[in-house]
Amino acid sequence: MSITDSSTRSIQISGGSRQVTFTAPNRFSVKLPASGFRTGRDECALKSLTVYYSWPNISAAMGNNQLPYIWEGTVYSVVLADGIWNYSDLQAYLELVMLQNGHYLVDAGGVNQFYIQLVANPVLYALSLTVRPVPTSLPVGWTNPAALALTGNTPQLRILPVMTTLTGFTAGNYPAASQTSIYQVNSGIPQITGVTALNVTSTLVTGSGLSLYPNVLASFVVPSDQLPGSLIQVQPNNLDWVPVQKMSTFTEVEVAIVDQLHRPVVIRDPAGFAAIINVRKVPQ
Repeated sequence: MSITDSSTRSIQISGGSRQVTFTAPNRFSVKLPASGFRTGRDECALKSLTVYYSWPNISAAMGNNQLPYIWEGTVYSVVLADGIWNYSDLQAYLELVMLQNGHYLVDAGGVNQFYIQLVANPVLYALSLTVRPVPTSLPVGWTNPAALALTGNTPQLRILPVMTTLTGFTAGNYPAASQTSIYQVNSGIPQITGVTALNVTSTLVTGSGLSLYPNVLASFVVPSDQLPGSLIQVQPNNLDWVPVQKMSTFTEVEVAIVDQLHRPVVIRDPAGFAAIINVRKVPQ
C-alpha cells in the first residue's frame, strides 16, 4: 500500500489490542498489513494521545527511595516502595516507621506525637522541616507505650545525595547534630517528580526538528495539576507535521514515551495508551 497520494491516512496504536505489542517499560508496536506501506515524500503528525499517569517518581532503580533518620546516634532505615508519592505520603510513611520503632509518645487526646515533621509549604514553594526535642518528662495525661527514653534531645533527618532533587535539601543531617531546642528549616525548590515533559518518539520519524533527537514525533508538558492514576489526554489544536523516513517500507510502527532528558518513562499501566498518527504526502 502507498501513502504517497493526496489523502491523509491514520495509524492507530491502542494498548491491549491484538495487533499491538507493549514492550516494557515504554514501547508500543503495531503490526501493519503484510504488504506494509512504502513511503515517499511524506510527513506525519500526532493527532491524539492518551496515557495513564502511572510512572513512579520514587523507585529503587532511580535510587531515590531512602529517607533515614537518626535517633540518639543510631541510624534507622526508611525505605520507600516503588510508587507515585507526594510529600504527605512521605511524612505518613516516616511516621509509620517511627511508630514501628517505638519513637513516639501519645498525648492526652490519644494522638500519636512524632518528632520529625516534613510538610509541603506552597507559600514558600519549599518543604518545611520541623524537628522537636523529646521531652525530659512525660507531660500530664500523656503515655509512653514503647517506653521511649525521655532524653530531651532531637532526632535528625538524614538527606542522602540521591534525595536532594526530590526534597530540595542539600545532602546532610538536619539538624547537623542533635539539640535540645526546636529545629526548623525550609528547603530549596523541591521536585516531586523528575518527569516534567513527555516526548513521543516513533520509528516513522527522521529529522523532526522538534528536538536534538531525530525521531521525536511530538512533545508536551505534563500539567502540574495532573493526578497520579489519572488519564493524560493530548489532542493538539494544530498538528506539527514532521518528516517520515523516505523510500522505506514499514510492516510495523513503533512509538515510545521518553521524558525531557530522553530517558524511558516507566509506564506501569499500558492499558490506557492510545495514539493516532496521521500520515500524508508532503504538500506541494
